[in-house]
Amino acid sequence: MAIYSGRMNRRPLLWTAIICLLIMFAVSAYAWVTLPAGSQIPTHFGVNGQPDAYSSKAFGLLFMPLLSVVIFGLLYLVPAIDPRRTNIAKSATAYNIIAIGAMVLLTAVDVAAVAYALGSQLDIAVIVSVGVGLLFVAIGFALPRLKSSYLVGIRTPWTLTSDLSWRKTHVLGGWLFIAFGVLLIATGLWLPTAMAPWILFGGIAVIVLVPTVYSYVVWRSDPDRRPQ
Repeated sequence: MAIYSGRMNRRPLLWTAIICLLIMFAVSAYAWVTLPAGSQIPTHFGVNGQPDAYSSKAFGLLFMPLLSVVIFGLLYLVPAIDPRRTNIAKSATAYNIIAIGAMVLLTAVDVAAVAYALGSQLDIAVIVSVGVGLLFVAIGFALPRLKSSYLVGIRTPWTLTSDLSWRKTHVLGGWLFIAFGVLLIATGLWLPTAMAPWILFGGIAVIVLVPTVYSYVVWRSDPDRRPQ
């Protein structure tokens, strides 16, 4: 339940992040004592799911958990520093869906990469494609439920100065994000891996350009738009 004084309930995000970080650090600790000194940890995978870049044991096992701490800190801070923080408080459920989804994805990718280093034959490309796809679906579900803010949502000069543009753009953006997420899931599970880069970059272009242009078109038709 949101608190409309400018604060919001961030406990779901806090507890999810604590669990995710504990899992990541526990997995890293297990791998640290299991893998021999001098082991190389895969830190990047190609579209075929095979590693194409390696790092030292310390970097490979600690970078993602530490990065996740930083990302969690930013996600936790945003609702307190946005000039329209009251609107974020009113959108608490939607914001928590997006933030929790990001933390869960980071955890899944990190655990999968460490498991691969330990000898598991996981298909990292499938895990990343499906995981990112699910995150985009979650974001698409949340977007129409977000109220206007400077740090969260589809922020263009026109959505930020027109409530009508914000609402309509986020409804359209929500459907586009969901469609893109489903396509990413299908790519990971069924489509040839060679298609992945084209689908990824083409989909990103669509979900960036179409809502941006649409936000301007709606803004032009809004008699209540505010000066930029």
